Amino acid sequence: MRRPLATALAAVTAAAAALFSGCGSSGVACYPTDWEACTCADGAQGYHQCAALGDAYGACDCSGPTPGAAPIEDAGPPDVSVLASFLAVCTVDAECESGLCYAFNAKGPHCTIACNGDADCPAPSPGCSHMGVCKAQ
Repeated sequence: MRRPLATALAAVTAAAAALFSGCGSSGVACYPTDWEACTCADGAQGYHQCAALGDAYGACDCSGPTPGAAPIEDAGPPDVSVLASFLAVCTVDAECESGLCYAFNAKGPHCTIACNGDADCPAPSPGCSHMGVCKAQ
C-alpha cells in the first residue's frame, strides 16, 4: 500500500521541480512589439523590436531617436505672467492665481483654494474635500 503512495509523491515532486525550474521563463524569447536596447556598429545605443511571433528581436535601429517615443519639446519655464484661474490645470503652485496647485487623484493637478466647508468653494467646484481644498469638477 505504501509503494503507490511513494510513487505518486515522487511523481508530484518531479512535476513540481520541472514546473519551478522554468520559473520566470515563458518559453518566448521576447514579447511581441516590445523594444529593447541594443548596440549599434559605431558603439552608440539603438533599439530593436521583438518580432510579432515573439521568437526574436529584429535588427538594431540606430536612427537616433527612441522608436515609438514622442519627441520632447522644450517649452521652457511656465509663463507666470498670466496666472491660471480656479480649477484650471496646473503643474506648480506659482502658475495659479490662488498660489495652490493640488494634485487630485482622479483629475490630476488643478488650481484650487483652501476651504473649511462646501460654502467656501465657488462654482463649479462640487465642494470642500477632506484634505481642506475645493474639489475639482
